[in-house]
Amino acid sequence: MLPDSIPTQVTEQLRRLNLAYAHYADTGQPEKLASLFTTDGVWESSFGRAEGRKQIEVMFAGTPDRLESCCHIAGDVLVTAYDRTEATSISYFTSSIRSKGAQSVQLDFGYYDDRHSETPEGWRIASRVVRRLSGAVIPDLPPRMTNIDIVRAIQQGTVATGQPMFNYMHADVVVHEPASLPFGGSFHGMEGMRELRRQQDEVWKERSFEVLDYAQSGDRVVGLVTLRGTLRATGETIETRVTEWWTLRDGKVAAIEAFYADPTLLGPPRSGTGQAG
Repeated sequence: MLPDSIPTQVTEQLRRLNLAYAHYADTGQPEKLASLFTTDGVWESSFGRAEGRKQIEVMFAGTPDRLESCCHIAGDVLVTAYDRTEATSISYFTSSIRSKGAQSVQLDFGYYDDRHSETPEGWRIASRVVRRLSGAVIPDLPPRMTNIDIVRAIQQGTVATGQPMFNYMHADVVVHEPASLPFGGSFHGMEGMRELRRQQDEVWKERSFEVLDYAQSGDRVVGLVTLRGTLRATGETIETRVTEWWTLRDGKVAAIEAFYADPTLLGPPRSGTGQAG
């Protein structure tokens, strides 16, 4: 049965002990953490047991050597018994711990089963038992895609589906093709890209490309491509090199500009080539 009345200052001191414990544990201050316990205080969990301030300090002093990061979220303190200079309490916690070199985070949920004593230094923890209720290992998220990864995903997706990968592009994307090509001009937005695709299909009976290399500088990706295909008008099979300049903004493609080693191989420019979309 919970006590009927607890002095406000006692409850407040026990809360501050709990918050200070989390802070000192997460910021690597073992001496200050140990000072939150009575001189003969006990800390115990499934990882081990330490008795007295010196042992507690030594136990937590080794934490920075094996952990990359540590974070405790401390809950409120529920005082379960109180008798002037002695008290017991429970307080729930969530902790996330990443060991050095780990590709995951250990997430734990539980509560502290505490016994407190009033000392000349103020209220201190006489005994803390860490009771873990549940936990999980959370693997790291995949690394953020680089601009080269985005360009590669667009090219691979276009080959696989036969359609532009609009989810990787800004709505106002613009594609510049050399004016000397049968599908030369500037093509704006999603409709412009569909129109470019339609014009390319009129020129090519079939085509494929091989990416030779990528280079990245800031928001610009340059891709060197070998383009092979059969022309619809003549049935001729041709091969040429294409350099593509991709400009990205906030992780999406904003502009593409192509440069052909020999644009005359594809035939004469389209009459009236210009803006599209």
